[in-house]
This record gives sequence, structure tokens and C-alpha cells, in this order.
Amino acid sequence: MAKLVLGNLFAGNVGELAFERLAYNHGIAYLGLEEVHKDLCENQLTFKCGCYRIPLEIEKELIPEIKRISTPGGKHNSMFIFDYLAASLAGFKRGKGGVYLPGRPRGLSDLNLVEVKFGGGRLSEQQKEAMAKTPISVSVIRVKLPRGKLLGAVDIGPDERYSKTEYFANRKTLFDCLSS
Repeated sequence: MAKLVLGNLFAGNVGELAFERLAYNHGIAYLGLEEVHKDLCENQLTFKCGCYRIPLEIEKELIPEIKRISTPGGKHNSMFIFDYLAASLAGFKRGKGGVYLPGRPRGLSDLNLVEVKFGGGRLSEQQKEAMAKTPISVSVIRVKLPRGKLLGAVDIGPDERYSKTEYFANRKTLFDCLSS
């Protein structure tokens, strides 16, 4: 039998899984920036919400910004600045089989970039700079496991460290969608 070391990568995966479950429970479609980078064609992306795949049309004016923010960078040109691009499904009609049917292209007020932080993780300087430059709102989500337990209730919500800063004063975040 092999021994599995549960380090930072594992913690990050648990945090992302918790976010995806939160999004599904609240009708928020999401797509990892790696998939955005690979799959953006014309002005359409196929988002996920649980087991559903939801093709969404994006306003053409936002495509250059989405391409910029989803281009990998970092030391080995393989890091993505944020984890997800998300869109609220509020106001969508449900078709046969529970499939969501968008009525219009998604615009700036519909989209949100998401960064999931696990435990005591902090935003990098690159992430702070990107937040200041992008017109797309950014939600920083904090995931915490109960001490000493791998299974059980997970605390997940806005990161208070960042949600009270000036950046968030006039921006609609993912949590505005959850509370409406």
C-alpha cells in the first residue's frame, strides 16, 4: 500500500471542490480559467453547474479581457491568475431535462472571477494587481476544514480580509448573487 502525503495541492483541490458544490447549490455556473483559455471560441464558453454543461454567449466587448485574464503566466508560463470564471444562472429558463437556456449574452454584470483560498492562504501580489486592472468583479472565497478532521462540515464564504477593502465597494461579487 502506498502512503499519500496530503499537502497544499490536496488542500487546494478540496477548496475547489467545495466551491464547485457551493456554486451548484446556488445556481452559479463556473469554468476553470484553464478551460476558458483552451475553449474560448468566438464569444461562447461552455460553463458547468454540477453535471450540467451550459453554453453561454459572452458579450463581444468582454472577449479581449477574458482572453487576457485567462492567459497563463508565472514562472513556467503555466499558472492562471484566478481559479474560475463564474456566471449566475438567475433569470435563466430551464428547458427539458433541467438544461438552462440563456436569453441573452452574458455581460460585465453577469460575470465574476473567483479565487479560492484554503486555510490561511493569501492573495499574491500578481492577483492583487490583476484585481485592480480587470473590469470583471473578483470574489475571494475562503474554505476552512474543521480542525483535525478531513470529513465533516466545511466553512466556505467570502474572505473577510479582502471583502471589506475599497476594491469591493462598488462591485457586485458572487456573494451578492448568493444572497439575492
